[in-house]
Parts: sequence; C-alpha cells; structure tokens
Amino acid sequence: MDVGMVFAIIFTAIVIVLVLTLGVDQIRDLLGIGRLAQINGAIKELRGVVDLTYTLSEGTVKPLTLRFPSGARFCFVDSESPEADLDYADRASRWDPDDFVVDEIRRKGYSLWVYSEAKDPGEGYAVDYLKPGRNFCAPGGSGLLLINRGLYVDVVGS
Repeated sequence: MDVGMVFAIIFTAIVIVLVLTLGVDQIRDLLGIGRLAQINGAIKELRGVVDLTYTLSEGTVKPLTLRFPSGARFCFVDSESPEADLDYADRASRWDPDDFVVDEIRRKGYSLWVYSEAKDPGEGYAVDYLKPGRNFCAPGGSGLLLINRGLYVDVVGS
C-alpha cells in the first residue's frame, strides 16, 4: 500500500471517531426537538378538538386518539382539585403528582400536565373549556372521549 493511502485511512478513521464521539449529543438534541414537536402537535390537536366539542350541543361526544412519542404521558386534571387519583388498575393511567405540581396547577389553572419522558418533571397547559371529571393520565396512542357538558368539556378514557 502507498504511504499516502495509509495516512488517508488513518485520517478518515480519526475523523469518523471524532464525528461519532462529538456528534452524539447533537443527534440526540435533534431527536429531542422532533419529540417536542410531536408533543406540541398533539397539544394543538387536543385544543382544536376541545374547542370544536365546546361549540357543539350539550351531550356531544367526540373521539380523539392521542398521537405522541412513547414514554410521554398526557395527564388530564381538574385545576380546582388536582390531587392524586390512584384508583386505576393500569399504572400508566394513575395521576400521582408531587405537592409542587398540585400547587402549580391550582395557581395557574392548568387542565393538562404533560410528561415528555419518564423522569421529566412535566409541564402544565391551560386548555380552554377542558375540565376532567376525574384526574387521569394517558400514554400515547390512547383513545379519549371528549364530552360537551354544557359549561365545559369533560374527557374520559375510551
């Protein structure tokens, strides 16, 4: 083999190692941005369906399937009573917040708390007209029923 070819192979190997070691964080960040975009899209879709359901007649039921990344959870909470609700057989459906989250929901009137990852502290959102009759969480792919109750829209798992 030619000496120039040996140096080219060594140089290429060094560049590949540098790209792999230094580029992993950037690739992870890009995937994280895509994950957040999917979650924000699901929140926007939820708000749209809630608004539509609210404008329809009382008793109207609209189905919705949540589409966001696995590992994320949407928790629907009554901002006036955001305490834990553990009476669900499925652990993913249980709403078990810490005291800080309960206070945050009460102060800001959030009706949706989103955990983007398993160990994420979560983030709250106020969704107009949404007032769940019971606090619960739903993982991605879950089916929901939005029900017009007259003055607000209730949400239940289907």
